Amino acid sequence: MTPGELRRIRELLGLTHVQLAKELHVREDTVQKWQNGKESVPYRVPAELAAVAQRIARDATAVAEGLPPRPRPRVALPDDEYQLRVSDVTYAVLSLEGMLLGDLRRLRAAIPPAVGASVGELAGKEMGKIAQKLAQAATQTADPAVKTYLSTGARVLRDAAAIRNAIVHARPATHPTEGQRLYRWVLDRGPAQAFFIDNAYLDQAVQRLDELNDELNACRPSFSDFPQ
Repeated sequence: MTPGELRRIRELLGLTHVQLAKELHVREDTVQKWQNGKESVPYRVPAELAAVAQRIARDATAVAEGLPPRPRPRVALPDDEYQLRVSDVTYAVLSLEGMLLGDLRRLRAAIPPAVGASVGELAGKEMGKIAQKLAQAATQTADPAVKTYLSTGARVLRDAAAIRNAIVHARPATHPTEGQRLYRWVLDRGPAQAFFIDNAYLDQAVQRLDELNDELNACRPSFSDFPQ
């Protein structure tokens, strides 16, 4: 981005140097140096400007509709589309967990009580713990359909939990081309890993969650055999 392009975008957004510096979480003189050509505009700035424009448009729409602007944290946020995609993936993970927990109630007659795999006992536990209990219940359940469902559910939850944990335990960082994104470090298990929760990661996560959902539904005991 050239100094002239930065100046023009700032003017189109209706922001002063001070306001733009605040939006980008930099010093006011830093913005002035970018616009004067004394320092190069960092690669991350175009994507961050796009996110700023989205927030301004959203606030303007709220005002036009007679609503107060939505409060937002005083941190550099990613673009709205990215935030929605992260929310979609997180919700899809929780939906798989919710399906399994909901089914435990209607399958309770086929699951030995001693296993401790009831909704009340599992609802407050982490996904990994729920997966362990489902796997244990599968080994002690006689009904073939329920056994397969619990075993598949345990594996599905483990895979879904890995996706969820990557997002929940990630930290904000600046992506080389996408602006503000989440960045995940894994340093405590085996070889160190580090990767962005970027658009490509979210594409793969959505595809994998769809596959897991299909696998779970393919072996889900019918409601006619196990009513609520």
